Amino acid sequence: MGSGLAFQNGGDGGPAVISQINKDVLVASTTFGNVRRSDDGGENYSANSQFLDGIGNLNAFKTPMALWESFDNPNSRDSIMFYNRTGDTIPAGTNTMMQSANSGQPFYFDMPYELLNKDSIKIVDPVSSRFFLATANHIYMTTELHNFAKTPEWWEIANNDFTVFGGIPHCIAFSSDANHVFVGTQNGELFRISNLALAYNFDRADVSSPSSIVSVEKLPIYESGGTEEISQIITSISVDPQNANNILVTLGNYGNDQYIMYSTNALDQVPTFESKQGNLPKMPVYSSVIEMKDGYIAIIGTENGVFSTSDITSTSPSWNQEYSAMGSVPVFELKQQLIGKEKITIEKNGEEFVFEGVHNKGLIYAATYGRGLFYTGKFWQPPTGVGEIKDNSNKYLSLVVYPNPSHEYVNIEIDATENTNARISIYALSGKLLIDTERMLNKGNNVLNLNIDMLKTGTYLVRTASEGKIYTNKIMVN
Repeated sequence: MGSGLAFQNGGDGGPAVISQINKDVLVASTTFGNVRRSDDGGENYSANSQFLDGIGNLNAFKTPMALWESFDNPNSRDSIMFYNRTGDTIPAGTNTMMQSANSGQPFYFDMPYELLNKDSIKIVDPVSSRFFLATANHIYMTTELHNFAKTPEWWEIANNDFTVFGGIPHCIAFSSDANHVFVGTQNGELFRISNLALAYNFDRADVSSPSSIVSVEKLPIYESGGTEEISQIITSISVDPQNANNILVTLGNYGNDQYIMYSTNALDQVPTFESKQGNLPKMPVYSSVIEMKDGYIAIIGTENGVFSTSDITSTSPSWNQEYSAMGSVPVFELKQQLIGKEKITIEKNGEEFVFEGVHNKGLIYAATYGRGLFYTGKFWQPPTGVGEIKDNSNKYLSLVVYPNPSHEYVNIEIDATENTNARISIYALSGKLLIDTERMLNKGNNVLNLNIDMLKTGTYLVRTASEGKIYTNKIMVN
């Protein structure tokens, strides 16, 4: 999930991912392509150049990313050597423990034949990691996220030189086997990148290679019943974990009729999409999930909280707002934990090593604007708060802002129990910080006048922090 994790040189937080193979391995980003990785849970980060090897994203505010991992990848072409140092012959069929090249994750295999002492055997490494990075006009992939001994080797799986891909990516998603990747752009274009499951080296994966097997297609999304393509920003893409033909595309901006588009043939040469707006109010939708156990259930994060439907395949789905401690706040990201893994303890050279595994399979997490992080139970149910959010729901309060709509200035009304300071921030709906200022507050009621004549026509989020409380609201600029 994009958590906006910050690192040493700061900046607005952007997308982030955390490994399920090794929770200490993560990637975080700030604005305009500053992307770094860590192998100690975020205590320290590599230099940008030590991770990206010249990849930049100066033309885009955010850098979408996605991490696909598997503990048992049937398409793996990675291999490792096993050396028999037991002092004895290992009989054929013996269930033998190995450790993956990806963070030493243990796995077991059955010895295919008798292995004499001091002999070796090459076997497939089933523990796999594929990290996808989306920059302006380029999509990259590496299988070496866990190798901190070197700068990863990156392969371009789509670009505007050798493929039809182009534009500023806003979101990225993959099928459950990582054979297909879907990318949505800021100008409403949808792309499908395919044949990635067996694209395991430069020759097969990089689109500049004559031997590349990667296919890149632009998938037009038409207005319901018409021939005009959707021009709204694509805010999220969800792929049904059970069937990659089923994908859900959500749209942003105001003043449109369609915000939910759904396809049941997304892997066809020319897929078709249908509007699933149903009774959903016409407002930006920022995030989405197709439930992993029940592909009929879709959950979306909107301008006004979380909505869900029990049948996304319906001609006109019935959307229900999931009222909870979260309230009607923008929900910019939804993610469901798709895989699980039991804890494994191994002994090596007299020392015990614990691999914790993954124990939150099925949980859905929601990242909000102004209310923090929420999660569901197993499986889908309305979200509840995480940690202090649940115990301090009165910490997040509505902010009085007027006039609204406004043009040149706004007044922000706030009470203070003592003389103190307030930090006022205004964000674009994309998350970009546009205004950040600090004002003095006197004990009692305060009305702060803020100049906003630099803002273009649109809707923005206002956040004021004071005395340990966070106040939020939306303003419209005309």
